[in-house]
Amino acid sequence: MPRSRNSLPVIALSLLLLLLQATAEAADGDFEMHIVHLNDFHARFEPINSGGGSCSPSGACFGGIARVATEARRLIDAAGDNYLFLNAGDNFQGTVWYSLYKWNVTAAILNMLPWDAATLGNHEFDDKIAGLVPFLDNINFPMVVANLDISQEPRLTGKFNKSVVIERGGRRIGIVGYMLRSTPDIASTEKLIFLDEAESLAEEAKRLKEDGVDIIIGLSHSGLDVDRQVAAKVAEVDIIVGGHSHTLLYTGTPPDNDTAEDVYPVMVTQESGHKVAIVQAMAYTKYLGNLVATFDSNGELLSATGNPVLLDETVEEDPEILEALAPWQAGLEELETRKVGETKVFLDTSSNACKRGECNMGNFITGAMLDEMAVLQSNSSSQRWTEAPIAITNSGGIRASIEEINNGTITYSDLITVLPFENTIDIIEVTGATLRKALEFSVNDTDTWKSKRQGPLYFRYLLHYSGLRVEIDVRQPVGQRVTRVSVLCAACNVPRYEPLKDDAWYPVAVNSFLAEGGDAFYMFRDEARSRTIGRVDVDVMLDYMARFSPIVQGLDGRTVVLS
Repeated sequence: MPRSRNSLPVIALSLLLLLLQATAEAADGDFEMHIVHLNDFHARFEPINSGGGSCSPSGACFGGIARVATEARRLIDAAGDNYLFLNAGDNFQGTVWYSLYKWNVTAAILNMLPWDAATLGNHEFDDKIAGLVPFLDNINFPMVVANLDISQEPRLTGKFNKSVVIERGGRRIGIVGYMLRSTPDIASTEKLIFLDEAESLAEEAKRLKEDGVDIIIGLSHSGLDVDRQVAAKVAEVDIIVGGHSHTLLYTGTPPDNDTAEDVYPVMVTQESGHKVAIVQAMAYTKYLGNLVATFDSNGELLSATGNPVLLDETVEEDPEILEALAPWQAGLEELETRKVGETKVFLDTSSNACKRGECNMGNFITGAMLDEMAVLQSNSSSQRWTEAPIAITNSGGIRASIEEINNGTITYSDLITVLPFENTIDIIEVTGATLRKALEFSVNDTDTWKSKRQGPLYFRYLLHYSGLRVEIDVRQPVGQRVTRVSVLCAACNVPRYEPLKDDAWYPVAVNSFLAEGGDAFYMFRDEARSRTIGRVDVDVMLDYMARFSPIVQGLDGRTVVLS
């Protein structure tokens, strides 16, 4: 019997209702998860200034672990049951808190926060494995690292796992940790063997998937550049929560004049069409990451949105954390209030200033190193005006800004926050060719970073110096970017700049980290014909400030970047 024309609208309506029902059921199968994350804490137990240094009572203050606790709990409460709270490493080192109390205060205070997992950073090895083991023995949250071979370091047996599986909303979520494979170049990792990041993550992720895990999160301390590569290669990973490069990812205009390197989250699309979200939230507790990710019923990432939250003074400090900090703080009071100098200018490292070009904090530090060389000469029989006419430090060793407010007071704690690593200022003898090689290496990664970051150029291993004038042309190929180098003469009555001679030998003041080949500057270690170990960097700075305060260090064009 033929259908009536009048029945067609009814059939169409029925089909529409079925379609809407199916769509609703699919939506009901979606899973929304909130990820709150912190990276590169660096012992910022107390609030900081805009550049990560000590907070002045008369200036704007941000972060501190008590604000992290308040905001993390607020975000977690708002998320309901479907949340994760993750820590992407580098909890050690960076302030007088760590210099005095090491792992003890770090474990005690971090244990008060509801972490679901953490990974290790390179600075967790600053006191070698012996300084890390008691921390791992005393924390109450899972530590995950998948790319460490500990076969030659049995002290770490049973101290961490490759991954942890957490159930939220009926979904099994695998969190797999990994560190920068080149960590031995920048840390005292002893006999540990670091494996490929992507291969290690993929191997553990496949195992978890076979065990019924729905979602894979990489918890990384490898930096944004490596995380992009990992996201493109590992088919199983859905989200990477990162650290190490101190990268601010932010969608829109960031608050407090910070520079965002890219949007939040960075999305990487694999050849298969699978999408991976990457997040990171700067460093030093200034921001707390807040990602909202939605997955379908098959565990495929549908969307990822959010932004880091600025922890300014509108965020209250958690009273329980403040109470727990008080006994430790009492032991620091003398160091935090001891005046060691004054500055009339802002000594700037904010927004990665010291990785983008010349910065006055780098000039200040190397100026003090160069002054130390002149002082040493006055106590020797040398006919030179200085023991070394060149002073060099690495940008990664400059850890915070110092503000000129509060009458420009510089405290001992400020100084330790800027230079926390207890390096010595050594003298090495190298040829001009070796110096040129080091300068080229310091700017050899510009293409990689420029192509994947917004804003100004960024040099991962940029060197800072006194006694050198350097022109860098990033339009040239890698290995040919240092187009002009002048050096202060040493055997002269009036110091002046002369062209660098590749075959001449030069005494150079460097910190012990560089002298030992740190940051992969192996040429300083392998090509130096001599090395004289000097005083600790902080002591050198103390003497310099005693003679030359107030500090009025500026920029003088010693580094010219053509782009």
